Amino acid sequence: MEQWLIDLLAVVPDDGNWQKRRRMLYLARWPDHAIRAAEYDAKMGDTASIDRYLAEVAAIKAAVPKV
Repeated sequence: MEQWLIDLLAVVPDDGNWQKRRRMLYLARWPDHAIRAAEYDAKMGDTASIDRYLAEVAAIKAAVPKV
């Protein structure tokens, strides 16, 4: 597990609601403006940011499984 994810998991509390925790982690790592910027870059042909976003969302999903 990567350090950024370990740090986020330590900060975002686990209240037993996996869905809420995932959303909080997504927003903490990728605020709305960062997602929009990644989408814009992808439209302009640079997919590096959107690929990173998708990979990080997948990592969060794996770290916070459905219970």
